[in-house]
Amino acid sequence: MFDKRNGSTRSDVVHDSIQVANIADLYFRTLNTRVSVVYVETWQGANQAIINPNEDIGKALSNFNDYSARKLFKVDKDTTQLLTGEVFVGGEAGMAVPATVCTSKSVGISVDINTYEPHLLAGTMAHMIGHNIGMGHDDGREECSCRDWHGCIMAQAIVGQDNVQPYKFSECSKEDYIDRLRTGNGICLLNKPNELADRRTCGNNIVEDGEECDCGSIENCHKNNPCCDPITCKLTKEAQCADGVCCEDCQLKERGMVCRESTNECDLPEHCTGLSGECPVDMFKKNGSPCESGTGQCFNGICPTLSVQCEHIWGLGGIEADPQCFEQFNSKGSINGHCGSDSNGRFVKCSLDNVKCGSLQCQLGNRYPVVEGLDQPQDHSRTIISIKGHEYECKTTAGRKDVNNPKTSDLTYLGLVRDGTPCGENLICLNQTCTSIFPYVKQEKCPSNQPINECSGHGVCTNQNKCYCDSGWTGTDCSIQAEMTETPHATTTPDLQPTNLQDQMQKKETPYGTS
Repeated sequence: MFDKRNGSTRSDVVHDSIQVANIADLYFRTLNTRVSVVYVETWQGANQAIINPNEDIGKALSNFNDYSARKLFKVDKDTTQLLTGEVFVGGEAGMAVPATVCTSKSVGISVDINTYEPHLLAGTMAHMIGHNIGMGHDDGREECSCRDWHGCIMAQAIVGQDNVQPYKFSECSKEDYIDRLRTGNGICLLNKPNELADRRTCGNNIVEDGEECDCGSIENCHKNNPCCDPITCKLTKEAQCADGVCCEDCQLKERGMVCRESTNECDLPEHCTGLSGECPVDMFKKNGSPCESGTGQCFNGICPTLSVQCEHIWGLGGIEADPQCFEQFNSKGSINGHCGSDSNGRFVKCSLDNVKCGSLQCQLGNRYPVVEGLDQPQDHSRTIISIKGHEYECKTTAGRKDVNNPKTSDLTYLGLVRDGTPCGENLICLNQTCTSIFPYVKQEKCPSNQPINECSGHGVCTNQNKCYCDSGWTGTDCSIQAEMTETPHATTTPDLQPTNLQDQMQKKETPYGTS
């Protein structure tokens, strides 16, 4: 979905996806297997399948599986992989339907968290394809050897030891692969794909190269979109646009009209450009920008701090618990404190370095969680511990899933600290691991006519490394004072205080997440 990729064009995204596949191909060559791309589809403006980052990633996988079965059945393929910029609430790097290769259910989702490090996404996608083939996790299996000290591709945590990314398959993975082939369930893997013909089709409800619009069938166009010619997939006479929130009655809305409100202090509102019916790509403050009065750092458009998460669950007054709670419980690996669970459902103990990234330990606030679906006794706990004469309140939520109660389908993540939460100086939580924030902060600075402040002190630097100007200022570096009669193209935002993050950054390879 290239509107999530820093303003990339369709051509850029196709190039990047092929690059990711080529890197994954290098990983699979160790298994005498090649990864070939037979079809690439990009989604512009909106997801073609329902991919809601506020819902469980499992639901997104189910929706994508349904989309693949309905829309991509004509494509001869062994597996279908979705590469997305959506970051799910559970913080997962991806998910795949296991042991389904060569069937219509062979799908996977991989989250692209760092567009400048394609090998991270390639490692995640290789992990998901491995699950499709029938490979299990390496963790917890006897005599499962990996030649590399930092781990292999099918380790449950995609973050390798010491943040070194795995790039080889273990002996267990090879055995799983061979077993799959012996049963005959991987027969499609033994053929070589042919080059596919151009599949562009006017009327498939997807705007492709050479089309200005595509509203589907003739009947649907006449009924729902009179701006688009269903025969030529071109705009009708006098029409300026056909779709998008910046398009109304086939005419473009005026430049400067808000088309997407900001959702929090790390997010930025978007405005119609007057040139397109689509709302511009979603922009937010650069990762590492201070937020919540300096207690947090923006991460992928949100400001996740422990106290904010605690208040969300326990109501007004809820704050993070004392460090003793994190150290005492999260290091035990029990329902009251852990760093996630392994493939067998057993709770994982947090190392001392990662205790602040495991179960969310809170204090104060309401006696019971205010979030709907966490009202049962087994869903939350409150413990008072006494250490050297001091008492500490430690409250946690299990956030369990109940397949019989759809209201709890998105609550699992509430029990764990969210990705991007500070866990030390210049450190953040990623997949229950405390790691450096520097690999996720762009090294380049936004343009400015000042040596210290980015954007000339009249705007904020965005995730696209472009200036978002305060009201009354314009220009690529926000140094030009605009005429006050002009429609402002941004709302007033506080000055981004200069930080020394860029000067301290060291490039590291730090993938995150588990499948």
